[in-house]
Amino acid sequence: MAGHDPGAQGPRFSTRGAPGTPAGGGQSATKRNPAWAIAANLIFTFGMFIFMYKFVPLLLVTKLQKLYPALAGRVAFNVADGVIRMAIFLGSCSPVSLLKDIRRVFEYHGAEHKVVFKF
Repeated sequence: MAGHDPGAQGPRFSTRGAPGTPAGGGQSATKRNPAWAIAANLIFTFGMFIFMYKFVPLLLVTKLQKLYPALAGRVAFNVADGVIRMAIFLGSCSPVSLLKDIRRVFEYHGAEHKVVFKF
């Protein structure tokens, strides 16, 4: 069937049945975000990803290397870089996970992984 996207059917079905959604489900055609707003959001998000997970850890480890010469080795440098990246990731996920709606998303996402693992 042309134009059939089975991957998109599940989320559309679940939003139609979600409590508190309009009877038609989802957003109406007049309330959809314009393409430029979506593109700007993607560009901003990608830029923040590069900055936060690539540039910031590299900068911090380079500064720490001046204080602690033991970080001059490749392994120690990369371990410190990885620890900083994990701290940034966990530091950004922890406050977000306190939001009620996001906690529910995390719960469902974990359940999806369990189902896929069983297959």
